[in-house]
Amino acid sequence: MWNKLKINKNHFSIEEMKIAYVKSWVSETMMKHIALRIRNIITNSFLEAEEILSIINKMYDDLNQHHMTQQQFLKLYQNKIFFHEFWMKFQRLSAKLKYNNETLLNDLQHKISSDLQRVMINEQNKLYYMHVVDMNETMSIERDKHERNNSATCV
Repeated sequence: MWNKLKINKNHFSIEEMKIAYVKSWVSETMMKHIALRIRNIITNSFLEAEEILSIINKMYDDLNQHHMTQQQFLKLYQNKIFFHEFWMKFQRLSAKLKYNNETLLNDLQHKISSDLQRVMINEQNKLYYMHVVDMNETMSIERDKHERNNSATCV
């Protein structure tokens, strides 16, 4: 549309004509977003067709950008690329999509290489085992304290 206005500038000599032309091509959905500023009665109405086009471009560009980012994130797998490259892309895309940490952890487990998945599973098992051992030690200490208290009260 910018090109159309630029090429036919002799047809659209005044700004009102440009605004009218842009307005005639705006979809109904988009018109709902810009309708208030198109009216001349309000104080911050559009003065140039460029303003309308930049707002429309920004709105549609944001929608497309989000969709494209989702598509890139869905297609992102480590496969043969180095982990640091994969990790940079993963963090950048997930930050743009504003995913929560739980979702990211699940996605990360499925997107990394199979070797890293095995390492991650082993580490999780080790962490779980260490947690169980810590809980066992804590319970043993508490049981010993309880037994000492009971034996002291019995004597």
